[in-house]
Amino acid sequence: MSNRPRMFYETSETGDRLKDLEIYLETHLCEVIDHAFKDIEEVQLLGCGTSYHSALLGELYLERFTTLHVQAIPASEFLFQRYGRSIQNGLLVLLSRSGETTEIVRAMREGKARRYRTLALTNNPESTLAREADLRLGLQAGDEKSVVMTKTFNAQVYLLQNMAAELGVMEGVEDAQAFADGIRKVPGLVSGFVRDYAERVFTTAAKFSDIDHFAYLAIGVNYPIVMEAALKLRETSYVAVEPYHALEFRHGPMAMVDRTLCILHVISNGIGADEHLQVAMEMASRGARTLMLSNYPPALK
Repeated sequence: MSNRPRMFYETSETGDRLKDLEIYLETHLCEVIDHAFKDIEEVQLLGCGTSYHSALLGELYLERFTTLHVQAIPASEFLFQRYGRSIQNGLLVLLSRSGETTEIVRAMREGKARRYRTLALTNNPESTLAREADLRLGLQAGDEKSVVMTKTFNAQVYLLQNMAAELGVMEGVEDAQAFADGIRKVPGLVSGFVRDYAERVFTTAAKFSDIDHFAYLAIGVNYPIVMEAALKLRETSYVAVEPYHALEFRHGPMAMVDRTLCILHVISNGIGADEHLQVAMEMASRGARTLMLSNYPPALK
């Protein structure tokens, strides 16, 4: 254990931090939702880097469990989109660990000038973002001294999941309550996963330590996750890694497939799993080295 990177120890704290967030949301989420989403028709989720990847997941969950029009975009792009049009019933959800990121603060101020309501999701309650936004929720992720945004990414996603579930239950959306019940298990599952799979993950990483070119493939909710995973590998290992939607990989990127490329396939047991598995088999036949992260039984044979 003593030889493991600090990032591992901070990641192992994620389950406890999510439990802290769950307790915090029990007393803060409903009140903020009541104020933030009243009479809202359009929601823009803004973030930079990792926070943008969290926003993409938030878009998927909010679109699934609400009747709102939801769009996730990079904070910097919001500054230039739609010719600066104003909107009367719009909400900006602004994601930032520090609450001081230049683009996100500028986007908040621009949004307020365009008459958007603003909701900050940040790990820093004393930040510019938290002070100036109309409403705010804390992430409770704690300090991050290794690669930042390890615990914060999970906290952002967990908060957005709870937000979508609560709104869905309020609207009477089918399966929203089941989703809400399911995500309450997440903090414990995360702690168990890190504990039970740590040795296997480190052993697998060692087997692929000679590779300096990776592609990460996924579909659906897994796609923003592999975007984030790719970013983390770049930051920590300085190797080339490219995330792709699994079915899009056939349209050009597969030209780079050979034995020097390792492809990580993240396949969940659900819609699209069989089509993704077909892509994985095709790329393996072209010579790619393959890693499979899946609960889809045919992918584990």
